[in-house]
Amino acid sequence: MESPVNKTQVKRNRATAITFALLTIVSLLFLVYAFIQKSNAEQQMLKAEEYRVLYEEAMEQLNMERLRAEESRSQAEAALVEHQRMMVEEAMKKKTVK
Repeated sequence: MESPVNKTQVKRNRATAITFALLTIVSLLFLVYAFIQKSNAEQQMLKAEEYRVLYEEAMEQLNMERLRAEESRSQAEAALVEHQRMMVEEAMKKKTVK
């Protein structure tokens, strides 16, 4: 038969073993959760990179459109100036003919 001291020690050892087993299970759960979060973070980072590339392409296209618009405006201004010059010349010719 076991002595009371041994029974107490066995109970204490059993409680310690159960505590460590529970702590191990909890730590494994945290490990699985960390891997899931890491995987999610990597997927989000890939999406962010895709969106960054799309943003840069859109900005490049926007700049090209802006340059085309500025060129069109310059051409329109030049055409307007030429038209006004021709109108002035025509008006001057009419004055000199009279």
